[in-house]
Amino acid sequence: MAGLPESDPLSEAPETVRDLAISAARFVEKAVGAPLDCSQDTLPILDHYLAEASDVGDDVLALVVPACGAYFGEVVRRHLGEGVWQCPEEDYKSWRLELPSASISFNPIGVAMEVAAAEDADGWGAAFSVPPPDRAAARDAADVLGEVAEEVYYTFAVRFDVLVQVHSTLRRARANVSEP
Repeated sequence: MAGLPESDPLSEAPETVRDLAISAARFVEKAVGAPLDCSQDTLPILDHYLAEASDVGDDVLALVVPACGAYFGEVVRRHLGEGVWQCPEEDYKSWRLELPSASISFNPIGVAMEVAAAEDADGWGAAFSVPPPDRAAARDAADVLGEVAEEVYYTFAVRFDVLVQVHSTLRRARANVSEP
């Protein structure tokens, strides 16, 4: 499979997600010559690729955005060591990646929509959803990273960093609550 390492990093992904993520790896390798290996280090490459693809047109974006979103979701799932996909076939707006240990969910394809458009994508569920009691802690965790310029906010790399920070904070908070 071009663009991904020999050991299949997507073997645990649902088939639809796996197929889309493999497509993203192939698209990126063909366009920029850089292989993707499902590591967070490849997110700037994905950002570059999607920025270039965004200038091509809506037909291309209809193929590329879901693929990039699935790839991003798999990078998150692999890095955090957890993640449950909810992915009704062909209903990309309804997709969710749930991170149970921190009670976070979001739509990775929605994130890709926002990265492609460089603006919020209403109705796509790109924002990290947390239960109301955890929202203040999630905001505080994101604030630790400092203010982010708008053009940088709409990148996979920054979304990943924010998500990792929020996830870590909420997991620690849950562990402290559950200790006797």
